[in-house]
Amino acid sequence: MSSDDATLDQIRRLNAGLHWKKVETLFKKLGADVYEGSGSTVTFVLGVASSRSTDRIRAGVRTRLVKRIRSFLEGLGHL
Repeated sequence: MSSDDATLDQIRRLNAGLHWKKVETLFKKLGADVYEGSGSTVTFVLGVASSRSTDRIRAGVRTRLVKRIRSFLEGLGHL
């Protein structure tokens, strides 16, 4: 299983311990543009869809944010 597959699996399972760097890496490999905002805001643009997160934390990602990431990827057909 590749690192990306493992990250997608963690997103599917709503793993709140998912490291943010893995999420950023996955989005970049999917072709997303990543825009850093002020504070902890980050926006991902993938095709014409975008996902904005204000709950980013460096050590891990909370379940609520993982749900938003999962929903975003499902809507784009990546999950």
